[in-house]
Amino acid sequence: MGALLGIGPASKPETLRESFQARYHTFKLLVSANTQALEVMAEMEEALRGQVPFGFGFIRSKTARVTAVVYSIIRHLEALAPGRYTGLQDSFEVIRRNIQESLPRVEKHVEGRRVVALAEIDRNDSAECGTKMAHLGELRNRMGLCVPDGFVVTADACLMFMESGGLREEIERLIQSAGADSPSSMLSLSEAVESKVMAAEVPDEVVSAIAREYEGLAARLGRRPNVAVRSSALGEDEAGSFSAGQYRTLLNAHPSDLLTAYKRVVASLYGVQAVGYRRNRGLDTPAMCVGFLEMVEARAGGVVYTRDPLSENVDAVLINACWGRPKSVVDGSVVADSFVVDRQTLALRSRVIAVKNTCVRGGDAGGMVMACVPAEMAAQPSLTDEQVAALTHTCLRIEEQFGYPQDIEFAVDQAGEIAYLQARAVMLTAEPVVRPLPVGTRVVISGGVRASGGVATGKVHHVRTTADTLNFEPGGVLVARQPGPNLAPLLPVASAVITELGGVAGHLASVAREFRVPALFGLRNAMDSIPDSTMVTVDADGRRVLHGVVESLLEPDDAGANLMEGSPVHTALAAVAEHITPLHLLDPEGLTFRPENCTTLHDITRFCHEKAVAEMFSFGRGHKVSRYEAKQLHVEGRPKQFWVVNVQDAFLTEPSDKWVEIGQIACQPMLALWRGMNAVPWAGPPAVDGRGFLSVLFEASMNPKLNVAGGTSLAFKNYFLISKEFCSLQSRFGFHFCNVEALVGEYAVENYAGFRFFGGAADPGRRRLRVLLISEVLEEFGFRTSVRQDSLTARVEGRGPEHMLSRLVVLGHVIMHTRQLDMIMRDLAQARAYKAKLCDQLAELLGEPRGEGV
Repeated sequence: MGALLGIGPASKPETLRESFQARYHTFKLLVSANTQALEVMAEMEEALRGQVPFGFGFIRSKTARVTAVVYSIIRHLEALAPGRYTGLQDSFEVIRRNIQESLPRVEKHVEGRRVVALAEIDRNDSAECGTKMAHLGELRNRMGLCVPDGFVVTADACLMFMESGGLREEIERLIQSAGADSPSSMLSLSEAVESKVMAAEVPDEVVSAIAREYEGLAARLGRRPNVAVRSSALGEDEAGSFSAGQYRTLLNAHPSDLLTAYKRVVASLYGVQAVGYRRNRGLDTPAMCVGFLEMVEARAGGVVYTRDPLSENVDAVLINACWGRPKSVVDGSVVADSFVVDRQTLALRSRVIAVKNTCVRGGDAGGMVMACVPAEMAAQPSLTDEQVAALTHTCLRIEEQFGYPQDIEFAVDQAGEIAYLQARAVMLTAEPVVRPLPVGTRVVISGGVRASGGVATGKVHHVRTTADTLNFEPGGVLVARQPGPNLAPLLPVASAVITELGGVAGHLASVAREFRVPALFGLRNAMDSIPDSTMVTVDADGRRVLHGVVESLLEPDDAGANLMEGSPVHTALAAVAEHITPLHLLDPEGLTFRPENCTTLHDITRFCHEKAVAEMFSFGRGHKVSRYEAKQLHVEGRPKQFWVVNVQDAFLTEPSDKWVEIGQIACQPMLALWRGMNAVPWAGPPAVDGRGFLSVLFEASMNPKLNVAGGTSLAFKNYFLISKEFCSLQSRFGFHFCNVEALVGEYAVENYAGFRFFGGAADPGRRRLRVLLISEVLEEFGFRTSVRQDSLTARVEGRGPEHMLSRLVVLGHVIMHTRQLDMIMRDLAQARAYKAKLCDQLAELLGEPRGEGV
């Protein structure tokens, strides 16, 4: 590449064109990498402000990602200007070493046992066997309770498996190369990692140990049983971080499938639910211990809460049960029987018996099947009063043993004996607060079960399929039929969740309480009663869904509190970020703007981007072929403050001077942008109130990055880089910047338009109101948007040429008519008034009704 780009003044026009196109390609790669680096840095800064939960895994993955991207930026600049910025590599190496020294240390693996019989462990063995299996050992061996016999494949065996054959390295490589964390990319990553795990060979030592322990189990039972293969990851089921339903459990596995079942449970460490959960809880990927337990032929089963997690039934034990395996209760697939028992007297306070037409039982060939419940049993209680009393008594003993309220899973075998399958902590939430409704409030639907308390508002998103899950918009109200674990990754970004089935004892209910997301479960006909894409307020405490936004019910926003500050993980991120996010190189014209003065990765990205722009647009200055220089745009003979670079076939006729008339432009994306920018005359700067003026004055004087005198001459020119079907606009108006990149051709699948907007001279609140205004306008015309502080990105793609060009008209109009609006943005109401004005103008300009842009 370097030889290709080093073209001298005597180069032929054809060679020069090829060289320019190669440079342009490299420049685009550098700009794209620069955007990726800045996005990762913004994520790290958000985490430091406490706006997103994170863990040590977040620090390591984001650091590795941004370091690799910045290295690629240096390589791209070297391709643009071989040998001119050699000091960059030295600065990068110093920064990289500083980052490595600041990263938290990874604990070394210490060898131990590979497989342990359940009879040999108790709760003190959680570091070796995982909390779930260690607790079962406690119930069986310390308390003498009925727990299915079995064994545990330990954390040490998992580490041995992951380190064999380079499996861990392959997985880490897949994770690093995946980069983005959108739902679709996470699903692809999960599938790729699971394939790697399933294709890997379990070490012979672990295989032999599993076979040996299973034969011992068979000898003790006098038969070769099918088994339940259960996750018991380190940290799973610990108080405050349950990972409920995030890992795989395989029931009724045949003895011939033990190794396959083991690998499937280990692979679930990288399932979409588990990865999303850990990311939002700030947890590293743990070692996966796996329990193999004799299957219980369950007549009935369910879940016991020794304390009401929702604090509604004071001093009561809650029992939810169904026919067959307890799986139907924990995944919310059936409406369960409900029993409320007094903790002190053990008297039954209430009993609600559901009609249970289906149940889960073991299949004859292994696995589980959904079976019909005999008609005469469907409406009968799944537990007798004696069983309810026995459960209550024993579960209160378990609570006393562990010292805190318990969530206990159980099964009743065909002989009526109760077997205990799991015991973990209960997360308790506040009592419900039901506020009166304002006059005129319309109740869309009411009822159901308060699975997680609180009130929230958002746009309804019906989720029926995996595609609906992938397209879920953050801040929406999730409405689904069943509260399955596949919905768990959406909870950190959902404002509330509503399901037609399920109850307080399900896995999703536990995760909702953990993330403090209001949840109403068991709300019959919710999907038919609550229209998709409508705004609603979910009052889980009042068990009602209300039309629109009911402001009086919403809690004050306390997002300013940084709950992670002072924690070890926050301290570690701050130490690493010190070498990544600060920007010290502020003046591109200053004497200190040199490679050797880059002390952070942000410095390097700023330096490389500034120099890349200079290298790109100064390319033609050393050559005698003047038609390859940037041409100033003229409209009807009048010069405009825009310059045009013809990448390929962008001019109908070649300009004979240093300017180009708009009528000579063949680039349709540029012409569409230009139409949007000029169709409605700009009325000029808005009238600024006193506070707005002082805000601008203060920001301009205090923020060195807004210092107009500190930029290069290039920074104030607006550039179109164009071909017949491609347009890239880089512009600056006052103190805000915007970039547009679009490809519009015959094939819809290739078409896209991307937009980035950031900056401003007013205070952060006013700048953020402006980007929110722009975001809502663009969303109304079919753009996907993302807002971060005062920065906005938007994108539309995959549509035909006519639609794409109309969206570029929208972008042009928005670029021109949101100039300096940050100075007058006082509140959300004013932003929405300007939104209405802009949308009306655009609807008239495009000749299409508002709201039909998607």
